[in-house]
Amino acid sequence: MNQGVGALEASESVVDQADFEMIQEVAQAFVAKELTTKVVRRAERGDWNAANGLWKAVADLGWISLLTPDAFGAQGLPVVAMIAEELATAAFPMPFAETAAFVIPLLAEFNDGSLYELIEAVTTGQKLIAIAMPANGLPASAEDCAITPLADNESGKPWVAEHLERADAVLIPVQADVGVALALVQKPTAGWGGAANPDIANNGYRTLDWVSVADGETIIIGNGDCRWADLEAALNVLRTVLAAQVVGLSRGALDLAVAYAKEREAFGVAIGSFQAVQQRLAEAYMENFAARLLVGNAAISPTPVYVAMASIQAGESSRKCTFTAQQIWAGMGYTLETDVQLYFRRARARQLLLGSPWHHRETVWHEAAQQKWAV
Repeated sequence: MNQGVGALEASESVVDQADFEMIQEVAQAFVAKELTTKVVRRAERGDWNAANGLWKAVADLGWISLLTPDAFGAQGLPVVAMIAEELATAAFPMPFAETAAFVIPLLAEFNDGSLYELIEAVTTGQKLIAIAMPANGLPASAEDCAITPLADNESGKPWVAEHLERADAVLIPVQADVGVALALVQKPTAGWGGAANPDIANNGYRTLDWVSVADGETIIIGNGDCRWADLEAALNVLRTVLAAQVVGLSRGALDLAVAYAKEREAFGVAIGSFQAVQQRLAEAYMENFAARLLVGNAAISPTPVYVAMASIQAGESSRKCTFTAQQIWAGMGYTLETDVQLYFRRARARQLLLGSPWHHRETVWHEAAQQKWAV
């Protein structure tokens, strides 16, 4: 289902439309030629060779560094969101959203001159930096951030990080005397420690062993310069790209459903000719299209209310598209043999990072309550 530029056409006000369309065509061609769901299946079994190779290819295309001042800067968010969506249609398992929309922009923003080599190594795919977060999701306030010294967190609430085993360093939001900061911890000589804590999609999360983490060489970034509002804005950028990934995963599931509805027969005709099937697929398509519109708005202006609306609708699209796909595939849609379950599980896992839909609805309500409606 090629929806073209779609909702993100509006990005021409911040990114040249020709550049946007060119990058989108490259992204779609890359996914069609290089990516298959075999990559994520192998990764779920612990074989990351194919995924790592494709990560290097993504880096070579320059996509990881699009939000840096040398590329589009903050205005590149619509492009990053679009790429994240396209990669998600093949359930790409590497941390594109986390790296391109959070790690690199923050390192670039608070670079005091000592991080150039590290930024270069990450944007070229030579190194990987994981993001640590509380086990219940991304921080919602400064009080949710870790404390320093890092080992003092050992008796507190558990923290997790995805891709930690493969990471050269981990980025940890921490409380500071003034505002917040980021602890950049290099991999300790003895390893990260911690127990495996995979999510519903079997993503490689690990619980942080704070004592082991504290053994790594640590640099505190942004101390005195980073306020909670800065980190919250960075998290909203990340949520926007995560929502785009959920939209892409939903789109991938819907593509499978449409293709199967055209080929599966009942009573001698394709089930896609039945009105009930057509209606369910049409409803799922509309939910997905609406999500793309709202993600497009959030990518252009990642304010809390736009990000909240995008997160809510991305979740609605996920539920409608993946559930419909499983129903179209009937019993087979719930088995590991088909790819439908890959999209279902990964979309649900990404949704958890977006935060509670009830919290997002409260954000939207406060915005709506302030509106003055014309009579």
